[in-house]
Amino acid sequence: MTAINIADLKAVLEEVFEERSRIDSQSHGEHHEWIKERIAAEKARKEMFWEVSKAVAQWSVLGVLGGIVYLFRNGHWPS
Repeated sequence: MTAINIADLKAVLEEVFEERSRIDSQSHGEHHEWIKERIAAEKARKEMFWEVSKAVAQWSVLGVLGGIVYLFRNGHWPS
């Protein structure tokens, strides 16, 4: 290839990439809505995990306390 052909090829490629890099306002708005939905879904997911963690901790404490009460009442663990 000659230097002129490479320059022409470079110009054509730059033009194509420039055209493809732009999006219309509707696509841009849809993209923002999708991002808002993802943020809301992630927030809901974190809240769900937090609630599950709290429930597990609460039931664990209740189980340990029940075990301690059983131990004091019977003097041994069940076999």
